[in-house]
Amino acid sequence: MTTLDHGNRPFQSFFRRVPAITPLLVSLALLASCQDTTEPGKIVTLPPMTSAGTFLEIQSVTGLKAYISGNTRWTYDIFHGTQVEYNAADGKTFLWYPGNTRILPGRWEVRKGFIVPELCYLYGTNSYNPVTGLPGGKWECDTVKQLGYIIQGDPFGLSHGLPTVIPDRHLYLPADLMRMAGKKPADLKYVTRIRSH
Repeated sequence: MTTLDHGNRPFQSFFRRVPAITPLLVSLALLASCQDTTEPGKIVTLPPMTSAGTFLEIQSVTGLKAYISGNTRWTYDIFHGTQVEYNAADGKTFLWYPGNTRILPGRWEVRKGFIVPELCYLYGTNSYNPVTGLPGGKWECDTVKQLGYIIQGDPFGLSHGLPTVIPDRHLYLPADLMRMAGKKPADLKYVTRIRSH
């Protein structure tokens, strides 16, 4: 029997059942007080967030697609933990999920939603969402309620395979993950504007 991998987004399904502000406040509180997980006691300077102008631009299908395409998206929530995903320009996606011993490949696209665009993901039928228990094999779309950090390109090399196993569902900032993967955190280039790279 094929080993099942976790394959869903932190903002899907769960966020449809609770007010969107609740998980956002929890995540922001955790980020605001976090310590560097690989160097105990050292306070972390958080990466730059999306600019206000860009946040407005990504409320369109074209803007959101341009922002995500060819870049890596880092997100965290208390249910899934830290997730990192490279969204290639050709529509392929490579998900690095806690506990997985391999990268989960899939497809991504941006669709027109009722008011704002939706970010959609499709993973294989041999995958499932460990939080909801739903199997993969169907497109799942949702509006982006948790943008996380956008990093230029594929610095973790997710399109080439698993850098290392994310050991648990704790919060690991991008710099932490780079060190865990044997790479230099200084090589991370954060995207805050659609045309910043």
